[in-house]
Amino acid sequence: MTALSIVLAFLIAAVQAVNAQSNSGNNANTSASSSPSASPTPTPIPLTAIVGEAEKAANAVRDATSYVAARGVPETIRQGIAQKPAAIDLLQAETRDTLARSPTLEELNLTERQWNDQATRLRGWKSELQAKIREVDAKIAELKSLKSLWQRSITAFDPSDDPGSTASASPDAVPAEVRRRATETLASIETAENLAEERRAELLTVESEISDLQRAIDERLAEIKSRREAAFSGILNANEPPFWAANWQAMTWGYFVREITRSLDEQWLTFERYAKSHGGLFAIHAFIIIVLAAGFFWARKRFVPIVEEEPNLARVAAFFQFPIGSAVVLSVILSAFIYQDSPRLLNAILGIAAIGFGVFLLRKLVAPPLDLLLYALLGLFFLDRLREIAHALPLATRLVFAFELLAASVFLFAFYRSKKVAAKVAAGDVAVFQKIHRLLPIVASILLIALVANVVGLVDLSLLLGGTVLRSSYLALVLYTAAQILNSAIAFALRVEPFTRLNAVRTSRSLIRANIMRAVNWAAIFIWLIAVLRMLALQDRVFGLISTVWNAGFTIGALNITVGNIVAFATAIWLAFLASRFVRFLLEEDVYPRMDLGGGVSYAISSVFHYVILVGGFVLAILAVGFEFSQFAFIAGAIGVGIGFGMQTIVNNFVSGLILLFERPVKVGDSVQIGQHIGTLKSIGLRASVVRKIDGSDVIVPNSQLISEEVINWTLSDDKRRIDIPFGVAYGTDPARVKELISPIAIGREGVLTDPEPQTLFIGLGDSALNFELRFWTIDPDGWVRLRSEMVGEIYNTLNAAGIEIPFPQRDVHIKRELE
Repeated sequence: MTALSIVLAFLIAAVQAVNAQSNSGNNANTSASSSPSASPTPTPIPLTAIVGEAEKAANAVRDATSYVAARGVPETIRQGIAQKPAAIDLLQAETRDTLARSPTLEELNLTERQWNDQATRLRGWKSELQAKIREVDAKIAELKSLKSLWQRSITAFDPSDDPGSTASASPDAVPAEVRRRATETLASIETAENLAEERRAELLTVESEISDLQRAIDERLAEIKSRREAAFSGILNANEPPFWAANWQAMTWGYFVREITRSLDEQWLTFERYAKSHGGLFAIHAFIIIVLAAGFFWARKRFVPIVEEEPNLARVAAFFQFPIGSAVVLSVILSAFIYQDSPRLLNAILGIAAIGFGVFLLRKLVAPPLDLLLYALLGLFFLDRLREIAHALPLATRLVFAFELLAASVFLFAFYRSKKVAAKVAAGDVAVFQKIHRLLPIVASILLIALVANVVGLVDLSLLLGGTVLRSSYLALVLYTAAQILNSAIAFALRVEPFTRLNAVRTSRSLIRANIMRAVNWAAIFIWLIAVLRMLALQDRVFGLISTVWNAGFTIGALNITVGNIVAFATAIWLAFLASRFVRFLLEEDVYPRMDLGGGVSYAISSVFHYVILVGGFVLAILAVGFEFSQFAFIAGAIGVGIGFGMQTIVNNFVSGLILLFERPVKVGDSVQIGQHIGTLKSIGLRASVVRKIDGSDVIVPNSQLISEEVINWTLSDDKRRIDIPFGVAYGTDPARVKELISPIAIGREGVLTDPEPQTLFIGLGDSALNFELRFWTIDPDGWVRLRSEMVGEIYNTLNAAGIEIPFPQRDVHIKRELE
């Protein structure tokens, strides 16, 4: 935290300097603009430069003409606008019919989604046209400026045409060819300007047509929203008669068949009309399926030897055994971005494909009896599609929905209470079964409540509860299937080139896959939650509440702080830390091993990247929340004062840390001795470093101490270390014999270097012994203590075996008695 505060303090100080410079620049600009200045009228082109400037102007006109010509109304937008009124009129008719028969919440939500799809398409077109209009406006401004320059230059040829001109040149002095060249240049500029203005007028006209269509759509959406709010507020009121009071006599077989046939004909006609006008979208969808299927076919062949080496991947590889089904499920997910304002029949076909193939794929992974849930969902989904076909028959749809709710409730309760089902659960599926088992009674209870509401006439409540449970279950099945397919694809991709060339993948394959899948799962959960909110008609309310909380805040002087600002700031900082960890991980796993870097260089590079990314993340966080740098002037000044008076030691340690990273007198991993502390340098921070001592304790050493005080680095040049073992023998022992006995102990011993050769030195005459010292070198910086201990033991044993006494200090005391 201290290191990060240092970084922030320096950054804010820099911001203050930048802000001061900006303010001074702004003041200078303000004073300059307030003072009398020269007229904005362009300076005429000198006569001698007319020809050269005319060539430049011709190139500019040619570029402008090409640029403007390319900014026309796209053909797709032109065709779409031509077809859109008919589509809107058809949707208007369907909406009038829907609103005229007391629609349910489900019908209103479906109708609103259809109109929102139309509005989304128009907004996209309008945004594209507005971008082109801005580009054309900028080009028109350039041409006007160029035209003004040449008009001024031509006027200068004949000063009598401009009473304010001070030119004294005679018209006869201007060559006719130059005058002609200037006139033609001006004419070409005016032609290009007229072309650009015509293009802008065309774009504005089409934009106006889109605005008219948007106005009609907005009015209809407002009406639907009003009806939906009214229906939602009265959701506990019966909007249909109960089953026992319904007009069952009107439900004759002939009427039923006729209405079903009419509904199918209408839906097929709508689908056929959509297919004809959006044939390209179907081609794109088919192309996606072909590409995905081809990829799965190719991967299936490559995955076989991988599964043989890693049998635990057999479950993951199951999706590659059915490439077409996997391709269809993924393509249906992607179809949400392909088809807009799609008809009901197309949605039903896509849903059947996704649910059908999803159940087909998952049954290979889900062991009995959990597969019964998949088959139950598939059956309920087909009943739902039957209900959609009969949407023109309210009583028939209620009956089908009631049967659907009853069947689902009975099945779930039976599944929940069955002991045979629990006994058949495989050992690997127990955890999943227990989670599902706890949810079953809750889901079944909601479905029973929806069933009762349907029977008594609370159709909106029944559809809201039961329909949401069923449709969210279908969506969960599809999203889960897609997530498992992506899991298989990720597992395969991490085991083939080019990813297998990365050390990071080879050493951390499971971790990478787990992190990617965590992101995929959270994305699926987010999509599912948004969809459930839309099903419950709570999306606007929840988003409105989130927006209110997001914008809530307080003001301190000129600084406005909101919850959104805090969340955005924290998110940006968190992402910066994640990015730093990821970059350092890649450097350590794939970059450093491929480069011949000196000791400590890799740590220095990683540290620099870490703090640069953090500082960059802080800057992005400031920009993300929309703060102005000027708002930090007071804070930066206060921190500057704090640095000057109260943080000198911290700043000293900060600068010392930078010196240690770049100059590298000591490096991470070095064996160092700082005062009485001997150990290995584990890390170098911005404020302090950590030394791990031989006894396992960590010593926190300020960076300034490593720079200003004496530090013994045992491994600065290399890992060689000399070990000195002093010992003594009794007086009267032959020194040559001692050398002959002790030197061989070190020679040839594991861990002892032969160059330099071990030596036994007679170093002096002590008070009680002849002093010797065994000197040898080792390249094991971590095991030298153990080696020294072993050598001391060998010296003792050797001297003891040779009968050589190892003396201890002795003192002779003589007592002198004085005679009286």
